Amino acid sequence: MRRAKLVEVGKIIIEEDVPKPILDSQEVLIRTSYCGICGSDIAAYLGEHPFIHPPIVLGHEACGVVEEIGEEVNNISKGDKVVIEPLITCGACYNCQSGNYNRCDKIKVVGCQLDGAFSEFFKIPYYRVYRLPDEIPLSVATLIEPLAVAVHAVTRAKITREDNVVVIGDGPIGLLTAFIARNSGAEVAIIGISDYKLNVAESLGITNTINAKRDNVYEILKNTFNRIDVIIECVGHTSVTLNQAIDLARRGGRIVILGVFHEEVPVKIGYVQDKELELYGSLVYVSSDFHRAIDIASQTSQKLKGLITKVFPLDKTDEAFQYILQKRDEVVKVIIRAS
Repeated sequence: MRRAKLVEVGKIIIEEDVPKPILDSQEVLIRTSYCGICGSDIAAYLGEHPFIHPPIVLGHEACGVVEEIGEEVNNISKGDKVVIEPLITCGACYNCQSGNYNRCDKIKVVGCQLDGAFSEFFKIPYYRVYRLPDEIPLSVATLIEPLAVAVHAVTRAKITREDNVVVIGDGPIGLLTAFIARNSGAEVAIIGISDYKLNVAESLGITNTINAKRDNVYEILKNTFNRIDVIIECVGHTSVTLNQAIDLARRGGRIVILGVFHEEVPVKIGYVQDKELELYGSLVYVSSDFHRAIDIASQTSQKLKGLITKVFPLDKTDEAFQYILQKRDEVVKVIIRAS
């Protein structure tokens, strides 16, 4: 088989004639159809991710067709169209035993700590494989994994129809989080820096869009909502957007941190205390989030298709990464076609 491997920072090569993975009794071999490029993949490519390092085959937003199954697998069949949940967990720690396996003490992620799906074939345990409804095209199925991230964050935020919600960040996760929050019945505004991406937000039904580069964020939100109940931070990296969330939240409001912070940042912690804010972290998903993401994708696949900016073949994976870096403000989701 062929695979695209990150061999050093900023360099992906195509390896030819690599042996297919050998299955154990509970694993499934998947012929990759498509795999999305995630922000964490870009960070690894640039040498900026603290937990992903070359050499490695990236790719975890994957879907495909079942090629082989282990001898103990009985709920998945050869030829099934599937999407994968890339978490590999121990099953024995407190969080795994209590159902919160996304918090596993020994968690690893396919495509991050284990070779992933920028490859013609990859393997994964059967219990992380989900059949796809016929109404979800395989290309759109690459969005189910990030959609599950958004579902989990909205669930953590305890969003109801009575809530006014602000999402900070117009990347794929921010857009999908705003979409899920709106899908939950809440009133939603999204803050971003790209008109292209904010137009995509509008196509998803988010009518309150704010470009932080030119708009007065606080004035617009003051005129839009009489209060802000929930803020979901989807940017990370610096204290700017986190402290903005703290400033925007009403007293007793809820903040969910979904953006990734690679270093310590100064936080207006006094305001968290004084406003009696509820501050939540949100990390990936659990199976219930994946099931809901699949259900939502099956009902909204045409809308979600609009998030796919461009498709590259497997042998152009390095070019796909360069394309994203050169056109950050004009790219939502780039996917790799592996077969």
